[in-house]
Amino acid sequence: MKINMKKKNLPENTFKDVVDFITGFSRRLCHIDRFNTRPVIRKENVADHSFYVVLFSSILSEIAELNNIKINKYEVLLKAVLHDIEESISGDISKALKKDSKFKNLYLSVSELSVKRILSPLPLPISTRFLDNWKNKNASTENLIVKIADELSGIVYAREEIIMGNSYFEHIYFNYMHRLESLVKDTIFENLILQLNDKKMKGDMYD
Repeated sequence: MKINMKKKNLPENTFKDVVDFITGFSRRLCHIDRFNTRPVIRKENVADHSFYVVLFSSILSEIAELNNIKINKYEVLLKAVLHDIEESISGDISKALKKDSKFKNLYLSVSELSVKRILSPLPLPISTRFLDNWKNKNASTENLIVKIADELSGIVYAREEIIMGNSYFEHIYFNYMHRLESLVKDTIFENLILQLNDKKMKGDMYD
């Protein structure tokens, strides 16, 4: 079967803009280490983390659909991809500082300016679409799924550090679990807590 990908009425600079974006700030996520104020055994960068948020969001979206919950998978995956993109400029900032009442509004302003700068090379319809998705913090199934996936990614990384002997991550692990418990309470994902608590702190089943 031949796929119809013939050139249509695209603006002349479309792919120049795309190349400017893909060779620009977005690559920096590979070089931004998470937990950079903590002793770690195996470093994780923001791009690593974002991959798992996308993967876990995909799985949770499928589970939601199996439970007859209407969901926009594109919105979920786009939000998962973009959820930390501001860190290309701001770097990784601790959750405690993000939530500090004296810093929160400044952080939100800097984050939005950063995202606008990162997306600016893209054609306007795309950058606007992406920015709207990143800014949308409304209560929705799509946003909830990405938040859960974000916490799950942190839990899995913290768990791995603990298994390798890093006791500094024990309280980080329990903080992630506490936040996850609040997110999944009274939802179809509530059983995640029970299953994670039953999972022993040892290497994976494929060893």
